[in-house]
Amino acid sequence: MNLKIDILNVGEGLYSIPIFAESFVPTVRVYPSELIFEEAFLRHKEERELKLINESDLPAKFEVAAQSKESEILAVYSVNKQSGVIPPNREETIKVTLETRKLREIRLPLSVHIVGNTNLPFVINIIANSKGPIVEIVEKELDFGHIEVLKDWTKTLRVKNKSPIKADFHVFTKNRNSVFKPLKKQGVLEDFGSIDIQVLCTPDDNVTFTDTLHFVIKEGIDMDIPLKAKGVGTTIYCKEDLKLVPFGLQYTFKYDHKEIFVENKGRRPQRLVWLPKKPEKKKDGAKQDPKQPIRENPNQEEELDNTYTIVPDSVTLPPKTGIMFQFRAYSNKKGTITEYYQLFHQIGNDRKQNLLYDTVLTGEFVDPTLSFSENKMHFKYTWQKDSEVAANLITKEFSITNVSQLPTNFSLKVLPPFSISKDHFSLIPGRSSTLTISFDPSLKADRVSGLSKNKLQVVHLDHPHRDYINLVGEVCFPNLKLETNLINFGSIMSETSKTTAFHVQNVGEMPLSYQWYFLDDHIFREKTPEDLSDPFNKPLRKKAKDVYSVNEIFDILPMSGDLAPGESETVEFVYNALLNQKVKVIYQVLFFF
Repeated sequence: MNLKIDILNVGEGLYSIPIFAESFVPTVRVYPSELIFEEAFLRHKEERELKLINESDLPAKFEVAAQSKESEILAVYSVNKQSGVIPPNREETIKVTLETRKLREIRLPLSVHIVGNTNLPFVINIIANSKGPIVEIVEKELDFGHIEVLKDWTKTLRVKNKSPIKADFHVFTKNRNSVFKPLKKQGVLEDFGSIDIQVLCTPDDNVTFTDTLHFVIKEGIDMDIPLKAKGVGTTIYCKEDLKLVPFGLQYTFKYDHKEIFVENKGRRPQRLVWLPKKPEKKKDGAKQDPKQPIRENPNQEEELDNTYTIVPDSVTLPPKTGIMFQFRAYSNKKGTITEYYQLFHQIGNDRKQNLLYDTVLTGEFVDPTLSFSENKMHFKYTWQKDSEVAANLITKEFSITNVSQLPTNFSLKVLPPFSISKDHFSLIPGRSSTLTISFDPSLKADRVSGLSKNKLQVVHLDHPHRDYINLVGEVCFPNLKLETNLINFGSIMSETSKTTAFHVQNVGEMPLSYQWYFLDDHIFREKTPEDLSDPFNKPLRKKAKDVYSVNEIFDILPMSGDLAPGESETVEFVYNALLNQKVKVIYQVLFFF
């Protein structure tokens, strides 16, 4: 190469100076030729070093080419220095950071260009095995062994994350209808973290159960844990205690029932049968077995067999179904009655009956019990002058208390001349109610002193027990007691007389005066044809009259008198036989104050 010199206005190319030059390119070496990331966890940044070594005496300038957009789907890398100058005989370290985005083996080119070097740029291969989270389960199998059915049993799995990234997991069993159940079905394990997962086992049959617990690790390797358990016991379930069915305090002659729900939680049909348990007979002098029915009378054994019944007494339950058993109680005897039943079951096609429960049914049976303010009520009416009997209604208060331990409903019944103000009652234990009982003396229409006896009947609702209260109504009128109501003089000779006496007594509670009256004032003679034609009766015919005064025939001594309460007196009746015929008259005695 020559350098030519031109002189203005003189000429061109007057001088020519030769130029000599030599060009040198720095020698740069790359180490390593490949960047290998042995375990590159997904979306986790890993870093490696790339060295650029300048082996010449000249400085070297480098530039790192940008990553292509297409390759960013697999992974993304970055460098801490995109460009720079390497001093002579020195080296430059570039930190390369890689973050994978796909689970696969990744190979990406990293280009480094040395400025001034016309050769191809250095191409360093980034090689990585992209991995997801690494999860480890300490237990390789879960064996629950022999466990009771229908109860919850748990075992724990220890799960560890052995990677620097989070692990998203899901847990489920292989069988959909499984007796095994993970209590935590999904979650996230922190990097290098651990978690305990409890597995619940609820066996619903007395067989061996097996299953597989699947652990699905997102973007990781799934794992399976074998599960095993052996169920023992019965799958008949009852929430309530079937060992004792207490009826508590109950009325006799009244039906009562309790309902208890029993379920077949097993996988096979089961037949349930209730059978009464008969007590063993004891020899004389042997003690009563406390598990035998308590009876007031030893001879009641057959009579009390039906005190308790169970409906239905047998049933076949399909799997996962239940039935409401009804326990019924009815007794016509008082006292504590206890009976025993046994529940047997058959599973599937098994012929053998197995005992499930010994059930005690017990209750205390009582009659409704009421307490009364009086067991006998006496009403008394004494007649008073110038007083209307109908206006003298006699009343008394009467109270009833429920002394039993159960509520009771009852009604009252009574017949005239008694009446009550209320006839229907409902009392809880310890409560009382009061009513009015009335006695009407005006219903004693004959006005003869005496007693009206009746009973107040207490009728218990739906129960045959009856209570009775004696009611006595006494009516006191001014009355005379006659020793007889018929005076028969018999047959006496004509023209003679006969006297008969009897006693009268004041049976009332007040003094009285009395007076006798004849209801008929006259007596008519009965004339016969024989009497008129008889020649021997001429004197009689001459004296014969058609009408006689009653006082000529009969006489009373005394005709009146006064008697104190309880005092008696003799009264004489005289008959004068003036007529040759049978004579009948009626007397009436009137008394007054």
